[in-house]
Amino acid sequence: MGLGGEEFALLIYGPEPMKTVEALLVQLPDRVSAIVPGLDLPVTASAGVASVAADMNVSAALKAADVRLYAAKAAGRNQLVGSGAAENRPRVA
Repeated sequence: MGLGGEEFALLIYGPEPMKTVEALLVQLPDRVSAIVPGLDLPVTASAGVASVAADMNVSAALKAADVRLYAAKAAGRNQLVGSGAAENRPRVA
């Protein structure tokens, strides 16, 4: 599995990765508009979040996040999809 185009990986250490990612995504539109003058289109982002188990290698962890990212993209703009049903929710921008 490779990353490319508009995709990137972010490794987050901590007890609540979904909350961390959500906070970052909420800040994204304001930060981008502050550094890109004349931006006429809204900035949106969706994310797939996967927790890494002790027995997972990097490739398996990226694949798990990628599957969730594609689920988020399929659900529409500004989506955040995690490993559990309770973690799959639209973001509020």
